[in-house]
Amino acid sequence: MASSSSAAEAPPVKALIFDLMGTCLDWHTAVLNPLIYLLNQVTGRNSHAEVSELALDWRQAFFDGISARFKAGLPAEDIDETHRRTLDGLLGSKYNLKKHDLQWEIAECVQACGMHTAYIQRWTEDPKEDMSKVKEENDIFIELDGDQYTAPKAHGGLLKLADLLGA
Repeated sequence: MASSSSAAEAPPVKALIFDLMGTCLDWHTAVLNPLIYLLNQVTGRNSHAEVSELALDWRQAFFDGISARFKAGLPAEDIDETHRRTLDGLLGSKYNLKKHDLQWEIAECVQACGMHTAYIQRWTEDPKEDMSKVKEENDIFIELDGDQYTAPKAHGGLLKLADLLGA
C-alpha cells in the first residue's frame, strides 16, 4: 500500500494558477448561441456547424494574435480588443461582413440608411475631440449643458433631442 504524506510534510502552497480560457471556462459553448443568433440576424443562416467552425477559427485567431504580438515584441493587448479585432477580421474574410465603423463618410451612411445622425455632447467627452468636426459630421448636435455636478445635464441632452423630434 502506498504511503501518503501528511499535510504537515507538504510544502506550503504559495500560488494557485488557473487556465481560465479553456479549462475552467467553456468558451466555445458560451459564444456559440449568441453567434448563431447574430449570424442568423445578419445573413439569414443559422447552421450550428458553420457557427461552431467560426467560433473555433475565432479562438485560433485570438491565440495567433497574442503570439504574433509577443513575437513582434509588442506590449500585451487588452483581451477584449484582441477578441474584437480577430472577430472583425474573421467576419470580413469568412462572411464578407464589416464592422460598423468602416471609415466611410457620414454622408455615405446616411444616404445608404436613409436616416439622420444626432450627437449629444457629454461631460465625459474626450477632451481632445475636435467638436467642430463632430458638429460637421452630424445632422443634429446638442451642446453640453452643464457639467458633472449639475443635475439638468444628466437627462438634458435626451430631453432636447426628444423635443427636436417632437416626441
